[in-house]
Amino acid sequence: MNLHPDPEINVMFNKMYQMRDEILTKLATIYESAGLTTAQVKNYLDNPNNFPPETWQRIQSERDILEKKVSEVLKIYGKKKKKD
Repeated sequence: MNLHPDPEINVMFNKMYQMRDEILTKLATIYESAGLTTAQVKNYLDNPNNFPPETWQRIQSERDILEKKVSEVLKIYGKKKKKD
């Protein structure tokens, strides 16, 4: 998959997607062995009633940080793509 004109960055992207696919496959296996679906796990993790308030706040804070980092990377990637 060629997502970027720089071959080194492309290698990194491809490794990232491969790792993501491996993680999703392993998670699906774990969920299946527990008799759960991905949607059920997502619903559980998205429900603040399943966590103590301080843990829920930490989870939300980490999600916000991750979303900001991903957004920054996408902006940088978008700017580089426009220049090409």
